[in-house]
Amino acid sequence: MLSQSHLRIFKYTMNNPQVTLQKLAQHEQKTTHAIRKDVAHLNYFLPPENQIEITQSEIKATISYSEYTRFVAQLDFNHYMPTQEERLQVIIVKAYFMEVLNLSKLYDHWQISMTTKKRDTKALETLLSQYGLHLRRISGLGIRIEGSILQYRVLVSLILTSCLEVYDFQLARRSANTPIENQIYDLLLTHLHDNFNRAENKCRHFLLEYNLQANYYSKKFFIVYILLSTFPLKETLILEPLLLEPLNLYLFRESRLENVAFNQVASMIDFQPPLAIPHNEALYQLVETLLINLCKQLDVSIFTHDDTLQELYGFIYRAYFYNYFSYLYDDRLVKTTEKEHHDIYQTMKQLITSIENYLNITFHEEQISSMTLIFAKWMMKNRLLNSSKKKIVIVTNVGFERMRYFVEQLHSYINFEHVRTVDINEIELLKEIDHDLILTFSNRISTILEKNNYQPIKVAFFIENQDILKLLEQGCSIASHRLIAQDLVAELAPMNQDDQLQYLKCVYEEIFI
Repeated sequence: MLSQSHLRIFKYTMNNPQVTLQKLAQHEQKTTHAIRKDVAHLNYFLPPENQIEITQSEIKATISYSEYTRFVAQLDFNHYMPTQEERLQVIIVKAYFMEVLNLSKLYDHWQISMTTKKRDTKALETLLSQYGLHLRRISGLGIRIEGSILQYRVLVSLILTSCLEVYDFQLARRSANTPIENQIYDLLLTHLHDNFNRAENKCRHFLLEYNLQANYYSKKFFIVYILLSTFPLKETLILEPLLLEPLNLYLFRESRLENVAFNQVASMIDFQPPLAIPHNEALYQLVETLLINLCKQLDVSIFTHDDTLQELYGFIYRAYFYNYFSYLYDDRLVKTTEKEHHDIYQTMKQLITSIENYLNITFHEEQISSMTLIFAKWMMKNRLLNSSKKKIVIVTNVGFERMRYFVEQLHSYINFEHVRTVDINEIELLKEIDHDLILTFSNRISTILEKNNYQPIKVAFFIENQDILKLLEQGCSIASHRLIAQDLVAELAPMNQDDQLQYLKCVYEEIFI
């Protein structure tokens, strides 16, 4: 039988058709011997044209995204063994919709032993305690999950978002779902399918009303959270007082308590443009001290002190709510941030302890990477350009903070105008956007764009020499450090001083700060 680990290897070889055995072993945190065994077992199930070849030290494969999804979609429980983590996710979601859940019947369905069930139950209790939840056993009937209703709803939302896609604002089953993920998605369909349109429209109208965008993962989570809020509560919704004041938005106008709960959750959603967030003087001072010490220890001058401070404060504010709800998005694109910006990362990690102590949280590596990229972006902010530049659209599901880093990084190499970032399910917008080039980071998104008759350029998130060469071949020019004075004076002449200042900071953001 296949497992989640085998499918991860299959997906990795799809995205990396030629890779060393050692690199794949490091990625999977296994020995090379274990990888050889896993690949041999995986090949037993793969069609001849998708067999993964292993030489002495190298792995080769020819797998398209459509072949990958087709293979995963045809798996069933006769060929797939869920991990403990996957089994616990099914239990958590299934229990959300049921008064009492009979675990014995569920494990019989999976054809998994009662001994494994006992081990899983113990692991489930440990996991639930991290979310302010606990297991209640009801003699002769089964189990019920109780505790913080809001934490439970957020946890179920996070599990469900990995099993579905969103097209514009419409939810759909993810094509690459494993059998266990299909089982989880089917639970959503069974209990809430009639409310899909209501939740999708509520999210759409909210974003339009506030003139906001949410990145792809945030939009998925947002819609699913609204959808789950339509399911009748088993207990009274009780909210804990939080150290930081949440946002003050209006979505659940019919229930003040639901709206307060939503604002706590919305405080961690990745909106664009960034929302004005409540000011906490103690946290603000700690973040300013962090920025001052970063500049001092790294011997860096940041002229945009206020802007840099505001972005760091905004991210750390959201991180507090991320950690409170145990929400962590695993972004593999920035896994090498520590390597790419070692000094900044290590200094950041050392200096944030006072903030961690104040907020009573521990920042995850992903969050330290994001703060590192924010600071690195502002370090690159005084790169210059000339007026000859291509119009570039970036198609990705990466979060906004990380995209701002990528754009600033690219500005340091080539001249271009960043027209817009769209997610893969907004590609219809490309017809309306004036652009010269489309950039993306993944084979999957490249394949989808190509099927829609676009010609994307796939680049690495941390730009490599070959990426620069690709862009130069497309007519981009190397970033310049000079402007033609006469042309700039002519551009500014019709404007007053305030308009000139705004114009320079917007049109020539890579130069003026």
